[in-house]
Order: sequence, then structure tokens, then C-alpha cells
Amino acid sequence: MHSDLDISGCTALGDKGLIALLKGLSSVSESADSAVRLWAVLTLAFCDLGDEGLQAALAAAEKIQLQYLWMGSNRIELRADLTPSICSINSIHLRCLSLSGNPRLLSASVILLFDTLSAPNLHSLNLAGCEIGTEAGAAIGGYLCSKRSRSLQSLHLGHNTFTLDDIRRIIDAVERGCFTLLQMGHHSNPPLVLHPTALYGEDPVVDARIQV
Repeated sequence: MHSDLDISGCTALGDKGLIALLKGLSSVSESADSAVRLWAVLTLAFCDLGDEGLQAALAAAEKIQLQYLWMGSNRIELRADLTPSICSINSIHLRCLSLSGNPRLLSASVILLFDTLSAPNLHSLNLAGCEIGTEAGAAIGGYLCSKRSRSLQSLHLGHNTFTLDDIRRIIDAVERGCFTLLQMGHHSNPPLVLHPTALYGEDPVVDARIQV
């Protein structure tokens, strides 16, 4: 039996509370008497979670058979050692990961994520509203035109600080080598369209592939 758990808005949870919660979920999943064996969806938006909480969730994902992890609008920075987290993403059955609305993500960590991400089961990655900019553009493009992105179908990058040139380079990377991607951009945009939001007043230049 699959089960979903949504505790969004529980600001009192924090990293320590999540660690305790995950321990309990793992115990329930392992119990021979439990009807709940698979925790398919875990929604943890607005729960005052940081890097420790993210690492704990990814570490527990395999035990509880997690497929969808939503950790938007928290205080995640990716400041800690990313190696364990990336190894978890690459090896577990997680199909969707959302870190949207975490504006403190470090550029160097986002670059490392895309440089080493190779998750055969990951279909959707949401990094909208994380203040990602030009520094990470090349790493995103490199990932998208590599075989490592072969399973990715949806990538949300809206409401970041990319320039129009950054967006063009990312689209070029998709056109060169990413043949599985079905949707890119912000939720409010049509599929296969990138919306250049938060461009600080830069004048748009006509490009048929970009909706402005």
C-alpha cells in the first residue's frame, strides 16, 4: 500500500523533528503488521528545514520507498557536504524532487549538483525561485546535453536570475542532446518554454523559443 504525507506549514518541525519523524516512518514501513509499506509522497514545504533535514530525507528515502519529495520554501542552502545527498539521489527510486523557493542555495553547490547528478529514476526537478543565476548556467547546460539527464522529463527554473543569454544557452543544450525533456520552465508557462523572469529590467531580444 502506498501512502502520502503532507505536513506543509508545520514550522515547528525543523530538522530535528523531521529526523524523528523519518525514523518513525521507517519503523512503520519495516513492520510486518503494517498495512503501509510504501511512503510514495512526502510534502514538507514551509517546515523550517535546512540542509540537515534535506540530507535526512534523502537518506531515508530508500527505506521508506519514497518517490516524490517536496521541500520547497524552507531554509535549505546546500552548504554542507553534498556528496552523501547526491549519492542518495543517484541511487534511490526518487522520481520527483522539489527544492523550489529556497533562495539561499549556494551557486557552487548548484553547480556541483548538476555536474554530478546522474539519477536514472528522476523525472522531475524543481529549482524555481532559488535565485540561481549565470554561474550555474553552464553546469545546467552540460547536464541537459549529457546522457546523465536521460530520464529527466521536467525541469523548473522559473523565477531565478538568469539572463536571456543564459536561457538561450540552456535551450541550446536541450536542443543539442536532451531528447527526453517534455517540460521546462515555470508552472504557469506552456511546455517547452522558458520564461525569463527576474531579469532586472533587461530588454528582451526576440527569440521564438522564449516567451517574454
